[in-house]
Amino acid sequence: MKYHRQHDWFPVLGELVQIRNTGKILSYGVVDAVTKDDSILWLAADGVNPRQMVCRSEGNEVWITYKWDTTGPAPCHLSPEPDCPPTHHAPLPSSERKTCL
Repeated sequence: MKYHRQHDWFPVLGELVQIRNTGKILSYGVVDAVTKDDSILWLAADGVNPRQMVCRSEGNEVWITYKWDTTGPAPCHLSPEPDCPPTHHAPLPSSERKTCL
């Protein structure tokens, strides 16, 4: 699957997304709320991982897969392969934590 940057955040409500900042993948999750001005979104809680606030003002980007785009292998977080690195909701070191993701 190929990821595509989503400039408008409101349409991804309820979708599985990838959060990136400066090319680095920060998190994955399902969007459960978005502000009307697209400045903040929240990723739903997932198991022991709490709900996460993501702010556009901090340079965060939302990336999604298009359901009709089936090129390439599934990303590791969706793959049953045991050797995929654990990236789903990887906690940031305390030195890199901000108010928002």
